[in-house]
Amino acid sequence: MLQYYKLLPLPVGCQVLDLDLSNPISEETITQLQRDLDEYKLLVFRDQHWLTPARHIEVSKWFGSGQLESTFCNHKKSPSNNILRVSNDEREGCTHVAMRGCSWHMDGSFMPEPFSHSLYHYIKVPSCGSHDFVDMSNVISCLAKSNMADILNRLWMVSDSLTDAVHPLIYTHPTTSHLTMCFHLDMIDSFILDYGSPAARKLTAQESRQILQHLNEAVQKSAKYYHYYRPGDFIIADNLAVANKMSQEEHWHRDRVGLAIMHRTTVAGVFKPTKQPSRNINPLKEECIEPNYKLFKLAEVCSELKEAFQDSSKTMECNYIRSAG
Repeated sequence: MLQYYKLLPLPVGCQVLDLDLSNPISEETITQLQRDLDEYKLLVFRDQHWLTPARHIEVSKWFGSGQLESTFCNHKKSPSNNILRVSNDEREGCTHVAMRGCSWHMDGSFMPEPFSHSLYHYIKVPSCGSHDFVDMSNVISCLAKSNMADILNRLWMVSDSLTDAVHPLIYTHPTTSHLTMCFHLDMIDSFILDYGSPAARKLTAQESRQILQHLNEAVQKSAKYYHYYRPGDFIIADNLAVANKMSQEEHWHRDRVGLAIMHRTTVAGVFKPTKQPSRNINPLKEECIEPNYKLFKLAEVCSELKEAFQDSSKTMECNYIRSAG
């Protein structure tokens, strides 16, 4: 049976209302959440205080390959090897991850097959700061207006990690077939033009810096969602469709902003980014089964929803919410 929940549009993705992930969730509702994530790319849940680490892992397995993969440090206080525990106090969690996460990136860009999904649970939150997300298709739209558009479409990024992964900067999303991007703006060693062809050329350090600056400018021009932390927040991201970064405050010491603890799981990728359109289209997109959407005027929504719009400078004005039922 499909369980009723509402979707509140955000600048990137949607907030899911009236669904407690700690409770049993029907297969029909899981399928609908998978569809909504394919369509909206980011799902935000508030007040998931009763979500245990074991349930976090279980929810993660609803998406992508269903296999979890963690490539970062195993902190002694992490409740599972599948959970990356990030903190601003080295006694409570890994601290260096947050520092590298302060630039725009997709998780696991250094992997041969980058993670398909990332799921974040905010256990303790700092007194300030945010976790920010940008739709990579919007970044591509900004880049398309540039006189460098053709060159950018021919570029491949080389990771600065030990894997030396080489991925196309712009490629086709393996399940939605939309154009998307692969990058970590703080972990790119260089770029290669026309990789794999006889005319392939590695860009100079100066040329690579210019490309990175161009990418940063395109991200800044794109619509973004700034997630201001509250304890119990839970976010599910299509890691191949949205880039994210933590604000600088995330790694300020707890003496300055209070203790911060976040649990992250990542779903193992099974697709290597490629310039060729993928044939592995999600069958849910081919069944033509649409949820029964109802529109509600914002004025009719209970006052608690107004919290999503408190910071008018960093949120998008919406006139409706969509509910699946």
